[in-house]
Amino acid sequence: MENDLEGRPGPDSVCESEFVRPAEGARMLGISRAKFYVLMANGDFGTVVKLGRCTLVQTPLVRAWAMAKIREAETKQTMIHRVNDQKTSPVATSPTTK
Repeated sequence: MENDLEGRPGPDSVCESEFVRPAEGARMLGISRAKFYVLMANGDFGTVVKLGRCTLVQTPLVRAWAMAKIREAETKQTMIHRVNDQKTSPVATSPTTK
């Protein structure tokens, strides 16, 4: 009898390309597994897929979350620089009359 799975990608190849397990997602983001699970519980990575004992998160959603955090940090930095520039730039004063 032939193997029903011949010619099909194995579970590891599917998981590697489309999904990550929490431990791998945590490594991708440089955070602890515990923090990754908190973010999963908060819904930060969209729908969590359970296949038996295997918990999976979509890789593109993990990357999108990371990119959103990068944009958020860049926006904050830009705002800080603008505030600092306003503090250091001379302010034109208008003559006041009494």
